[in-house]
Amino acid sequence: MAGFTKIDNDLLEKVAQSKFNGTQYRILLTVWRNTYGWNQKEKDMSLTFLAKATNIHKKQIEREINALIEMNVIMVVKEATFNSSRIISFNEDFTSWNVDSKQESGQGTKKQTLNETEEWTGNELATSTVSELATQERKNLKKELKKDDDRTIPENLYQQVFAQPLTPVLIDDFKYWVEESEFKDPEEILCETINRIAKEHPRNPSNYLRSSVNTLLNLKLFTIDAVKEYYRTFDNKYKKKKSLHDIPTERPSDMPKPEPVTEDELSRIKELEEELPF
Repeated sequence: MAGFTKIDNDLLEKVAQSKFNGTQYRILLTVWRNTYGWNQKEKDMSLTFLAKATNIHKKQIEREINALIEMNVIMVVKEATFNSSRIISFNEDFTSWNVDSKQESGQGTKKQTLNETEEWTGNELATSTVSELATQERKNLKKELKKDDDRTIPENLYQQVFAQPLTPVLIDDFKYWVEESEFKDPEEILCETINRIAKEHPRNPSNYLRSSVNTLLNLKLFTIDAVKEYYRTFDNKYKKKKSLHDIPTERPSDMPKPEPVTEDELSRIKELEEELPF
């Protein structure tokens, strides 16, 4: 065996008896693997990291991790900063969980507690949890995916915005930025940068994108909040333009008045006009 993750038996039993859905179970397994699996109690985990680890769409991960936080099953140790992801941990005090109150099914199912003696048969359990939850998750995921079109996927957004296919080199770049770079929120950062570049109408968007992303990496701006703040600061410093209302309509008092045109100058202007071909 390559290794193992030590979990307290009481926690395993409590989790098995609690009304988590399938996505929430997979999130918990991932949190355990990346905390207890390394003999740690807490770990920085972004939505992108959890989505990749569970192979679940990030929008669904975001919804269910927030639900687990509301249930007090997952605790936020430290909020995300410009350069680091949110640090989370698993709450081992299961007496403080609010699972049942947050996971009411509305189907008339009795609330289960550890002290209940009512037994469930295998068929009932399968019908009430596995089958129903799987069906509901598929429906929820389809709804979320309809809301989230290709414009949240950087590769697709690039092709839509610039009407250009991805070159093999750019495909490798995207793969590196999303899977191997130090970005904590790679998809959001890339989409934000692509939309920003599109406003400049560059002749070579791939080079422009590559240069922009490398700048972010060199500046160690690894979260979407850090990148947005950097762009705001840049715009305020270098792209602050005056509106038409700010343009003076009268000559400044300290500007000297031009001298009047002489008769000789007027004659010369007329001669030049007659020589023009139009």
